Order: sequence, then C-alpha cells, then structure tokens
Amino acid sequence: MGEKPPGCPNPQPCLPDAMTNARKKLDPFLIGPLLLASGGRTDVAPGLCGGRLAAVMDGEIAMAIARENHSALAHEFQKRARDIARDSAIIVLDRTRDLASREVFAARIADEYAQAFGGKSSGISEAALDRIYDDIDDEDRGGGILNLLKNPETGLEKTVFLILPEAPSAHAGQMEILRFQHFPYPLRADIPATHNDMARLTLYHEIHGHVVHWIAGDEKPVDAANDELRADIAAMCGTARDSGGTGAARILINRRDIVPLRESRYAAALKFGGQGAAKYANGRELRTVLSAIEARLAKPSDAKAFKNMDDVALIRFIDTAFEAVKLTPNEYDLRKRTLLDATCIALETRDPENRAHRKSPTMARLAQENPEALAAALDYLAHAADGLFALYDIPKDAIALFSPPQPPMKKRRGLSPKAH
Repeated sequence: MGEKPPGCPNPQPCLPDAMTNARKKLDPFLIGPLLLASGGRTDVAPGLCGGRLAAVMDGEIAMAIARENHSALAHEFQKRARDIARDSAIIVLDRTRDLASREVFAARIADEYAQAFGGKSSGISEAALDRIYDDIDDEDRGGGILNLLKNPETGLEKTVFLILPEAPSAHAGQMEILRFQHFPYPLRADIPATHNDMARLTLYHEIHGHVVHWIAGDEKPVDAANDELRADIAAMCGTARDSGGTGAARILINRRDIVPLRESRYAAALKFGGQGAAKYANGRELRTVLSAIEARLAKPSDAKAFKNMDDVALIRFIDTAFEAVKLTPNEYDLRKRTLLDATCIALETRDPENRAHRKSPTMARLAQENPEALAAALDYLAHAADGLFALYDIPKDAIALFSPPQPPMKKRRGLSPKAH
C-alpha cells in the first residue's frame, strides 16, 4: 500500500489499481460501499501518533510529558488570543488544570475576564457556570468552542469565547479529533502528523478562524458554510506556518472529503436545502489553498518569510486565501447538489443487485440529464477515495469484498442436459 504510482502527487497515496477501471478512473461500484463501510468504535488511535502515542498510553511518566505539552500549548494560544480579542474575552482552557473542579473553573473565568476588561467582574450566573462545566468536564470530549454571549441568561456584560483544546493524549474516545470513529479499519501508521499537530489544527480553526471572523463581523452568522471554510483555512495556514510542512493540512482535507459523505447518509435536510454536512465539504477549496501554501514553502526565501509571519500577518494571509475561494450562494447550492448526488451513488452501489448489474439510478439519470453534475459527483467520490487510502490501512481483501458479484446464469429453455 505504501508505494505510489508514477505521477501520483507526493505524499498523498493514490487509489490502488484494484479500485479503478481499465482507464485508471474511479470505479464507483467498488469504492462506494467502502466509503460508507461502518463498524463498531475501534481503538485505532495508535496509528495517529505511532510509537509516541503508545508510550503516552503506557506510562505515567509519558503521560506527565503529554500533560506538560498540553499546558504549554494552551498557554501559547492564550497569549495569541489576548492579542486578537476585541471587546471580548477569549479563554483557552488548560484541561489538566482549569477543569480540576468547578471552583477552579469559575476562578479561571473570573481571572481572564478581569484581565480582558480592566478588572471588571464577569457577573456570570451560577446556573451558567454549572451548565458549562458539566458540558466540558469530559476527557473524551473533542476540542471546540463555546460562545457565551452577553445576555440575562448568562449574566455576562461582555462576550466570552471559551476554547476547549483537544485532550492531552489521543485515545479511543479522542478519535473525535478525526471524526472517523465508526470506520472499521485502522489508521495508517505513517500519517504525517502528531497529536500536537492535530491539537493545533483545532486551536487555529476555533481562534484564528471562527473567533476572528465573528469579532470582525465579516459575515452574517447564517453563512455557516463560509464561516467553516475560513476556519479550515486558518487551521491549515497556522499549522503550516508552525511546522513548515503541510501534513496536518492534508489530513484536514482528507477529513473534509470523507466525513460529509458519510454523515450525509443520515442528513435528510440535505435534500431540502439545509446546511447539513455540506458546510464542511471544503476539500475542493482547501486544495486550492494548499497549492498556494506549498508554492510558498517550495521557495527558500518565501518559506522563511511564511514561517516567520506574526499572527497579524498570518490573519492577513488567511483572509486573502479565503477571499480567493469564498463561496457564492450559487456555488454552495452546487456543492450541496454534488454531495447529494455522490451520496446517492455511493448508497446505490451498496446494493449487491446494483453492483452485479453495474446499475446506479442516479448515475443513469445524471448521464442523461446533466453530464456535468455526474462528472462532479464522481470527482467528489474520487477525492474521498484518495483520502480514504491516505488515512486508512485498508487490507486488499476488503476491496475484494465489494467486487461486483457475477449475475446468475440463465437456464436455457428446451434443451436437455448434456450427457456425460
């Protein structure tokens, strides 16, 4: 699985020959069922961080190091957040310290609020504190953001953005970090990112992405698709600046290609114009941004300038990249239709009868009515398949499981069996 055919963009693995047809194009009747395969919650986390994760899981000393790394990362992004906040407080929680008790959590809120607003008391209600603490005091919870608006319910006079980083170490519950916890195959051992890289993706997504966007008021709150797109771009740019590489960015793109397809199986709202999973299907736009980042990193002088950007320059770069790929309403409607078409094709290929006769009603309809839409849906499936093989260690026999069965032989009428 590790070898890449000539012409395959490095370091992204291409589809194995078994998943393509004679013209080396995606065979949807093979890949569709694999993309939608499901299984129980599997402990596949060791593939995420390799040997280092195994050490973290096995020893108290290693876990102590992981907790120190987590605290250092939370402290680093808290300093960044204070420079970004404008008439609001951004609080980056240290899960190893700030969630030790409700009292410790309340004190951290009070201290950071006072620092942001000249010593003022937050005035946050006891009920709001209880609800928030109960919500986030869970080691299996993935990282994210809580937007605490100033209103009578919270008691706050100013808006607070509460940032929850990923947990100190990756484990089975932390597979929320990749949103693939129900996929039945393990992650590849050579995934080009560490748990720290993935934690940085989350923090840049939430702070330099969502918070900066909301503070600036650049978009209406209902424009969830562009809000998520800009946050993903922030995550890619931030991690690329910090590491000088694009391994974490590629994982994010893989995730955005695969997960909306898997989630849209259950999102009936997608058919009726709802945001659904489509607001996260950013792969196409993110690949454009990835090309721009890699072009910079390829030139030594540009790479040095890129890696030395401060956060002000980074946010300008994020904004410029976002404006180049920002979705119009028509483009977003097209994305939703493409995701729906791709999902329908994948679902239809799961039917053994359809696979036996290589039949997909959606493909047949689009071939007649809208060939461009069919090409877009198949292109989406192809990128999702590339992401699947880039992230997962899928055995060859798994591919064989979905080979189209041979149709039953028809009996010849009026002929007697041959004599032997």
